[in-house]
Amino acid sequence: MFLQIDIFLPVPVYQQIITQVKYAIARAALKPGDQLPTVREVAAAIRVNRNTVSRAYSDLEREGIIVGRPGQGSFVSDSAPALPAKEARSLLGSAFDEVLAKAYHFRMNRKDIEDIFKDRLSKINLPETKSNKR
Repeated sequence: MFLQIDIFLPVPVYQQIITQVKYAIARAALKPGDQLPTVREVAAAIRVNRNTVSRAYSDLEREGIIVGRPGQGSFVSDSAPALPAKEARSLLGSAFDEVLAKAYHFRMNRKDIEDIFKDRLSKINLPETKSNKR
C-alpha cells in the first residue's frame, strides 16, 4: 500500500490520505483508471476508522481526483479538473509559504530546502514543454 500515515503529525489523518493519493498520482504511482484500495482495506492497513478514509475519498471525489463507481470501488479519474492559471498559482504560492515557514522554524538552510525541492520535483510527472503562464 502506498499510504504511510504518521499519527504524530499535526495534520489530520484524512488530509494525509488526500495528500498522499494526490502525490501518488502526480508521480505516476497511480495512473488514470487505476483502482484504489477499498475504504475497508485502507482503514485496516493504517488502523483508522473507516469514516476517516471515507471522508478522504469523498473529498477526493468532490475535487474530481477520483471517481466512485457503485459496486466497483474508487478509481483515479481520467480527467482531473484544471484550475485557471491565476488561481492555481495563488494556491500553490500559499502552499509554498506554508512549507517555507516550516523550514524557517526547523532552522533549515536554503541549500537543504532547494535539495528537498529538487528531489521531490524529480519524482513527479510534470509536463516539460507546456507552461501555465499567468
